[in-house]
Amino acid sequence: MMAWGNALLFMPVQGAVMNCRFRKLAYAAGAASLLLTISFQAQAACYVVSRTNDGFNKSSAVASSQGAFTNDLASYKRKRGWRRITSVTAYPVRPDPLWKAVRTSVPSSMILRPIIRTKRYYTVCWPGVVSPVVCTTGAKVCGR
Repeated sequence: MMAWGNALLFMPVQGAVMNCRFRKLAYAAGAASLLLTISFQAQAACYVVSRTNDGFNKSSAVASSQGAFTNDLASYKRKRGWRRITSVTAYPVRPDPLWKAVRTSVPSSMILRPIIRTKRYYTVCWPGVVSPVVCTTGAKVCGR
């Protein structure tokens, strides 16, 4: 009777040990999958990209700059070796003059207000030297 009683008492303890080992294994697997997810997300690189273009007035310069920026995204994706672009979000950029031999920088007093901010673009415009209006559009582009 004594041996049978010990066996019954031993069984639940062994089951608890097995349960504990299984739980530890499950935690380890969960932690490993979390680390893999984080490492894949870390591979997504982000860069600030800008494009400058001109126009006859502010609205045409904005449309020209934003359109050229959008067209450049495909070539930028190819250049970086990304499979896809994961996000494009507005990011403040400095004006980038087209004719740097004539104007190397744009003073803040020349910026045409309002500065255009959308979810995807940040566009800043100023009067040009050669063109009536020049705009630079910028964004933070992420991809992998």
